[in-house]
Amino acid sequence: MMMCNGDRGIDDDDDEDDSEACLMELLGGITIHHEWREEDNNIVAKVTPGLVDPSTYMDLKKAKRELGRPTFRDTIREPCDNNDEVLFQNAFVCSESFTSTSNHKIQRPPLQIVHFKDNDRGNGSVASRFLPKGQVIYTERAAVATQQLLLLLQPTKNSREDLKSSNLTAIQDTVQACQQCFRSLEHWTKLVRQQQTTDGQEFAQPSTSIPYPELWPVLPLDFDIIQDVPNAAIRVDKYGRLQCTTCQSLFCSKSCHQQHVDQFGSCCLVQRLFHRLPLLLRDEHDNDDDDDEGVVTPPQSPVVLGSLLFLQLVRHYQTHGHSLQGHWIHRICGTASDLQKLELGKRVQKQDGQSQWQYTLQPLHDYIMNDLLHINGTQDTSILSLDLLESLVAKAARNGVSLLTQSPFKPYYAGLLRKTNYGGRQSEAHHRNMQQLVTVLGQESLYRGMDRDVDAMVAPEITGLFPLTSQCNHSCEPNAQLQSQEFVDAHVDVVALRDIAAGEEVCISYVGRRNNRFQRRKELRGRYLFDCQCERCVKEGLESSRGSSSIGDV
Repeated sequence: MMMCNGDRGIDDDDDEDDSEACLMELLGGITIHHEWREEDNNIVAKVTPGLVDPSTYMDLKKAKRELGRPTFRDTIREPCDNNDEVLFQNAFVCSESFTSTSNHKIQRPPLQIVHFKDNDRGNGSVASRFLPKGQVIYTERAAVATQQLLLLLQPTKNSREDLKSSNLTAIQDTVQACQQCFRSLEHWTKLVRQQQTTDGQEFAQPSTSIPYPELWPVLPLDFDIIQDVPNAAIRVDKYGRLQCTTCQSLFCSKSCHQQHVDQFGSCCLVQRLFHRLPLLLRDEHDNDDDDDEGVVTPPQSPVVLGSLLFLQLVRHYQTHGHSLQGHWIHRICGTASDLQKLELGKRVQKQDGQSQWQYTLQPLHDYIMNDLLHINGTQDTSILSLDLLESLVAKAARNGVSLLTQSPFKPYYAGLLRKTNYGGRQSEAHHRNMQQLVTVLGQESLYRGMDRDVDAMVAPEITGLFPLTSQCNHSCEPNAQLQSQEFVDAHVDVVALRDIAAGEEVCISYVGRRNNRFQRRKELRGRYLFDCQCERCVKEGLESSRGSSSIGDV
C-alpha cells in the first residue's frame, strides 16, 4: 500500500525556443517567479523584497539543464503554512558531513510542502535544494503501524459463544515481534517449528540445528522476572525484553513498551480490539448459526490500521485538552465518503430492501466507544464520531505503506558466508554448511527465492502511516522510490532515482512500474481513487490513440 493526495502529473514543455517562460520555485518557503526577457538575454527573478538576491540565479538555459525536467509553466503552487510542520515530526536526514557538524544534530528533510491550486492534485513535496541520484532524501518513522494479522478462526456452533467473549484466543500465524518498533524477536528454532507445522507433525524440541547458531542475531526469549507496572504486569528476561502477562504482547525494551502505552493507553486494549475485529466486521449473510463451516476472514489491513489510529486519537483527545487540533492526520487525504468506493468495513444490505450492499463501521465504532473504552456518555465525545473513524480507515487505505521489517536471517546468512567462505564457495566446508541449512528448512537443495521464503517466517510484515511520505504524489515515471530502512525497523527511506533539481516535485510510484498503462490506471483508480495524468500515461495514451487511428485507416 502506498498513498496519494490525488493525481500528480508533470506538465509538458515541448518548445525549447520559447521567448518567455515562467517557473514557480519554492526554496526554503520563498516563492520565486522567473521570467525570460529576450531583450536583455537574461532571467529575472521576481522575489519577495529583501529575501533572495536575484543575481544568484542562472540564465534560463542553464536552469533548464539543471532541472532536467520540463518547467511547471501552468502550475500555481502555494507554500505550506506552519500547520504542515507536524508532517516533519517523524522524518529526518543525516548528511554526509553529519559527523563533522558543530551541533551534531540530525537535519530537517530538504523538502517543502506545496498546494497545487490549478487542479485536483492536492498537496505535493518539492525539493528545496539539489538532490543527486542515489541520495537518501529523508528517513521517516511510522506514526502508527500494525503487524498484519493472519487470523485463522473457524467458528462452529460450540465455539460461537467463545468467539464472542473477551477472552478470545486467536490462532495467529504471525511472526513474534515487538509491538511498537516491530523488530523481529524470532529465534532460529522458528524455522524448524514452521516446517514441523507445515508437515502436520506433532511439535517436538528441534533435533537439528542451523550451522553456527551463535551467528543468529536474536537470542531466545526466556522470561523469568515479573514486574508490576500501572494497570498491568509484565515479564522481563535478562536481555531487557518484555511480555505482558495478560495479553502476551511482546516488546523489545522498556522504552518501546512505554511508547506503546503513551500512544494507546494499554497494549491489552489493542489486543482486545484485534480479537474482536473479525466478528465485528462479518458480512450479514455470514451470521447464520446453522453455518457450521463458516470462516471468519481476516480484517482488511486499512480497517486494522484505521482502528489503531482511532485509539491513538482518543488517547490524544484525552491528554490534550479534549482537542484534535493541530494533529497531522488532518493533513493527509481521505474522507468518510471514500469508504463505499474502497469497499471497506462491514457489508450490509441497504435499507431500501434492494440487492445492493453498502459498507459501514458502526459496529466497530460502538464497540470501541462503549465496550472497549467505556467513554460514551461520560464526556463530550462528539468529535470522536463514526464519521471520524470512517475517514481514518479511508486515510489508512489511501496512504498506508506495507513493508517487511528487518529479517534476522539476512545478517545470519552474511555472517555464515564470512565464517565458511575461507575455502571458497566450492569448498567442502561451504557445501556441508549449506546442506545443513537447507535440511533445517525442510528442503533438498538451495533454490532461487529461498531467502524470501525464510524472511516470511522470521520478518514481520507491517502496514504503517508515514505522514511526510503521504505528501509524495504518484508518477508512473518517478524520480524517487520508497524502500524499507536497512538498519531501523518501522522506518522507510525515500531515495532519489535520478538527479532532482531544486524546485522540482518529488514523486514516487504507488504501483508496479512494469505494468502497462491500462493495468496501472486500473489499480490507481481502484485503490487510490484517481486517474493518473502523469507524463508517461499521457505519452502512452497518445501513442495508443495514434496506433488505433492507423489501424482504422487501414
